[in-house]
Amino acid sequence: MSFSTAARGSFQSQHLLSSENSSSTSTSHYTFHAWFCMAVFIVDIVFIIGAPRIPIFPTLHTWKRWFQWLQFKLFRTRQNSDDDTGVNDSDNNENSNENNNSTPSSSSLLFNHLVQFYHIDLDMSWASVIAIVVLLASGTLDWNNMKIGLLGAEGQHLQPYSILLLFMSLSYVCVSLDVTGLFSYIANWIIKKSNYNGHKLFIWFSLFASVLTIFTSNDIVILTLTPICCYMCLSSRNLDPVPYVISQFFLANVWSVLLEIGNPTNVIVALAYELNFLVYSKWMALPAISSGTVCFILLYIFFYSSIPKKIELVHDAQQNEEIRVPHQSREELEEASAQQEGPPSSAIVDSLNNDPASNHLSNALLEDSPNTAGNTMEEASSHLSKSSTSSLDVKSAVVKSVALLLCLVTLSVTSLIKFGDTGETIPPWIVTCSFFGFSLIYDFVMDSLQLFRIYYRKTMKKPFDSLIWKVLVRLPWKIIPFILSMFTIVQLLNYYGWTDLLAKKAAEIIITLSGNQSPEALAEGKTSVQAILAATMVMSYLSSLACNVINNQPMTILFTSVISSKEYKILTPVQRKGSMFSLILGSNFGANITLFGALAGIMFLSILRQNGITNKQVNYFTFLKYGLIITPIVILVGSFFIFIELLIFE
Repeated sequence: MSFSTAARGSFQSQHLLSSENSSSTSTSHYTFHAWFCMAVFIVDIVFIIGAPRIPIFPTLHTWKRWFQWLQFKLFRTRQNSDDDTGVNDSDNNENSNENNNSTPSSSSLLFNHLVQFYHIDLDMSWASVIAIVVLLASGTLDWNNMKIGLLGAEGQHLQPYSILLLFMSLSYVCVSLDVTGLFSYIANWIIKKSNYNGHKLFIWFSLFASVLTIFTSNDIVILTLTPICCYMCLSSRNLDPVPYVISQFFLANVWSVLLEIGNPTNVIVALAYELNFLVYSKWMALPAISSGTVCFILLYIFFYSSIPKKIELVHDAQQNEEIRVPHQSREELEEASAQQEGPPSSAIVDSLNNDPASNHLSNALLEDSPNTAGNTMEEASSHLSKSSTSSLDVKSAVVKSVALLLCLVTLSVTSLIKFGDTGETIPPWIVTCSFFGFSLIYDFVMDSLQLFRIYYRKTMKKPFDSLIWKVLVRLPWKIIPFILSMFTIVQLLNYYGWTDLLAKKAAEIIITLSGNQSPEALAEGKTSVQAILAATMVMSYLSSLACNVINNQPMTILFTSVISSKEYKILTPVQRKGSMFSLILGSNFGANITLFGALAGIMFLSILRQNGITNKQVNYFTFLKYGLIITPIVILVGSFFIFIELLIFE
């Protein structure tokens, strides 16, 4: 089937043609918009992954420099003019030589500062919004498709606003717990209990990253534990950061499959196919546990020789001071003050670096580490424990931990309670928004009490430190325009027939690999073992690879429409169900192949650079080397257990 035929068929099936006898001109016009839509989608993805910084306006400092340079040039011109009127030739020659020698050096000093601009980051928020504006201006996107993209189509359970409410409200609950210092305190406790044994530290830290991912999300784990790993490794002489930062990143993306809240992509698929909290966990628990276990074993085997048996702390005080602020070199400070530039997600990273809950590990390891030969590891461990305890808000940590656990329990219970004849359950976003309200009220009360104490004590020895503000600056606000824009673009791709075309090609591959199924079995709704295996394996690997082409969240939104397409319904219900669960695996595991597989990968690299991990230690090719070896095996294990579950339960 050609593209034009597929597009026209999809167009007619959705009752979007004004008449059946459309002219060849309108068909050509329609095809142009279809290709233009795909081109904008591809360019949008490129900008999302690359996040280029576009100069928009010179800084005030630059205008000042330009004005000084102009004055300098006018002064030199006037001086040369005066010299030409009454000075002898020998003096003129000497002056001209001096001018020629001085002007270039002075001009070059000024010109070094003439290229400073205010920038706009064409990241996932701005790039997606600009793409929508371009599509509207070109006439490719109409208001009806935009409404469907923003609010969802009638009769569908996937509404973009419900995804955002669920994810943002739960993010507030998790980040609010993180700023209490609980996660960093537990990490410090793990370091202490490891007795400075590198292998024990690797095992305990990996276990902590896995458990933390289950109850929060992979983004929370990456934001919280990556700086801790960096400080921990930079404070020792022989601790290679690669095994620790790579393992916590890989495990966070694998264990995020277990619960619906572990990744925004899980929420998208679960809401699209009406999977409640318990049903989702029932199907994904076994693949997550098996994949997580295999991933940890492979990581440990792969990094075994790089992990020291005994960790040696840095003893030199001057070296400690250099480690404390690895991201604040003179050149970077000058660049930051002059250009206000930073890597992708720098706002999130900077807020994290300025957060005492995430920075107290560096103080514990570096300020309180042994600086003399007489100090022992036990003394350093004691200092570490004291510093960790002083940075932990115990009361808030207990209250918010209970709130998070109750939120998860409530999500499970409400998924079992059905109302009315339709059997609908309470939407999960209502539950998470309720606990968001509780956390917000609690933080507001704590901020009010803090202001009350400052006012009545008439002192500012301890400045006001708002809990609400600390949480708000760390929330992923950029995901809001990104999700809304991406849903709109994918709806437009569906409108122009692209999703049907992609669904047809994917279904053909699965049918080819499924072998010959008897007509009698197909008539009875039975599916062969080979057909089920083909569907799960193809979708797992296809979605994982697609993550690294168009990023995991756009891929999930697009592939959700693909599996729901009428072209994909030529497969049996069991195959479509296997494809759905395999899509969840691929959207999570695909982020472990390259750093472009998810926005978390770009954020992860930015955090490493901010905290002193060099490009030589961890870069795109280093990450790719580990991803190509470990991730395909992990995908195979997860897909196999989905296949086993389908054989048993379906």
